[in-house]
Amino acid sequence: MADPVTTGAERRHNRSVRDRDIESALQRLGNLCSYLQADDDLREVLESDGRLVVDTWTGLAAATGQDDPGGLLPLLDAVDAAGRAAGLDGVTYTTREYRPGPFPPGPREVTGWRCPHRVACGRVELSTDQGVERRCMLTGDAMTWASVSSG
Repeated sequence: MADPVTTGAERRHNRSVRDRDIESALQRLGNLCSYLQADDDLREVLESDGRLVVDTWTGLAAATGQDDPGGLLPLLDAVDAAGRAAGLDGVTYTTREYRPGPFPPGPREVTGWRCPHRVACGRVELSTDQGVERRCMLTGDAMTWASVSSG
């Protein structure tokens, strides 16, 4: 039997769901990159007892250079599964929340480091010191210095 015809609304819905999945994957990738920088032992813990194979790291690093980040979700799920097996919860997720700061009105400038890849994750390291270079903990590439002005 032939597949039913997909309506325009169904295609838009499917694209919208896929876009949310990709946005979630990029945020999770940024979280993982930050956690790897903050905890020197995390990668070793995830890999211990064969919980996570090197191919997963290779796949994550390769996905940052592709135009379609759709393959990230299964790799990030594998990292989280390895974390759960090691007794760690939420290796690629975060419970942080945004709250606006008590800034005075007027123009402001924010500076820091951002993910350098074509498929950029959500990782941002706010800083005023351009001399302290940050690196992607998946590929080893130097993060990109960025400055954003408002007003």
